[in-house]
Amino acid sequence: MYDSDLAKILPEWANWSKSKRDKVFKEYQTFCFSRANENEFNELARQASILERDRFLKLVPLKLDARDSFGLQQLMDESWNDLDGDDKEEEDRKALAKDVWATAGTSIVNALDLRDSLIAMNLIELIEANCRYNSRALRKLRKSPKFIPWLKFILEADKRSEDFCGVVPIQYDVFALMKFVIIACSKRFLNDLLQHDIHKLMFFKVRRCCPSLLAVLGEAIEALVKATSDYYPHQAFQADEALNISFQVGNRMLCDRCLEFDLTKERFRGHTGVEIWTDVGEIGGAFANALLGMQLFLRIPTPMNVRRHLGKFGASYTEREPRDPLERKRWSNRYFCKRVEEFDFSDPRGQIEGREIKMTLGIKDQYVEDSRKSSIQCGQCQAVEPEGDEAIFFSKCSRCKLMYYCSRDCQQKHWKIHKKSCKKPAKASLPTPLLNLQETVHAGYDRVEGHTIYPSVFGVWFCHKYGGGAL
Repeated sequence: MYDSDLAKILPEWANWSKSKRDKVFKEYQTFCFSRANENEFNELARQASILERDRFLKLVPLKLDARDSFGLQQLMDESWNDLDGDDKEEEDRKALAKDVWATAGTSIVNALDLRDSLIAMNLIELIEANCRYNSRALRKLRKSPKFIPWLKFILEADKRSEDFCGVVPIQYDVFALMKFVIIACSKRFLNDLLQHDIHKLMFFKVRRCCPSLLAVLGEAIEALVKATSDYYPHQAFQADEALNISFQVGNRMLCDRCLEFDLTKERFRGHTGVEIWTDVGEIGGAFANALLGMQLFLRIPTPMNVRRHLGKFGASYTEREPRDPLERKRWSNRYFCKRVEEFDFSDPRGQIEGREIKMTLGIKDQYVEDSRKSSIQCGQCQAVEPEGDEAIFFSKCSRCKLMYYCSRDCQQKHWKIHKKSCKKPAKASLPTPLLNLQETVHAGYDRVEGHTIYPSVFGVWFCHKYGGGAL
């Protein structure tokens, strides 16, 4: 919230000295730190969040229509991460994506013909969120004749010097966007992608992109292979010589890049100036999925030395699926590396299993149950939850969801002790000042290009205290 916004609430604010403004801001910080004002602060934070969201939805189409690249960048820096951050619930992020499309969808489509890298960088984030959560927006973008040329523009960003779209975080969003765009696309859209050589650009990225991007790029290539096999059966694919050669070259690039990594290790340190650790298993699993798809659907074989190399990571695969979600993802990567090494065209049942197992991963149990560790103990007798194929999971307290028991008798005996601390888990709504003060209150205010920017919660508090409570 700027000085001009506060002056609209209280005209005298513009004539106040800096010391008097700082005194008011310190009064606001004292209010935030007070435990007695916690409920009132949460209500102000809720109002500030709504105010910030409405302001963002109102300004995005205005900035896009005016081609104001710097204004759009400043707006995204101020609001987007707070509205669409990783700490937000998926339902909130889905609702935000639909609201953005409802208010700025036409402006987003019209801005696709711009070749301004600063606007394109922010469009990537908006479009990626809509393609992830809003199927209506995805269909509209696929039908736009401007969309595929725009995709080609951002994929070629690393060839242009000083292009903002070529930085690693933005390229990561680009590859994630490509995956959502290609999955379940129509034949017309796929043909347009192939005519604009999007598949060649994606294969070319394998050879030169940062290692931290290879996993998500491999997933995008896997989606491309699956879509191509759906609309180009084996005979039609073999008949199209140019398409066949381009995918064979892509297969060779995947194989060459795969051999660069030591798949006997879990992670490796990047060679850049910044210390970046990359999960080798994610790269191996993504490449194994893409190569296995080429073998299954397009009949492009994987060389024996690459199959053996992937088998190094799949050697420790076990039949029992881990319960921890992170370990289960690594387990599935090992499975596909093993499948590439042991692939046999004469085994149709193995081919079907290789296609279907990935669709079942991640939907067997809920996240809370998957994250339970193997060292779970009974709250009464301290017995450890057994492991093995015939293991019986301990039941947990239905109220607090934290304490586990091996039997109903143990739960009844332990209730006299447990009832003192048994509480329903609080809903993760707005952060309280004691739990997350820095994110909501901020240590102070910022100065940008002669303007003073205050936290939005301060604006709501100031309105209630000096402006009669009406914004």
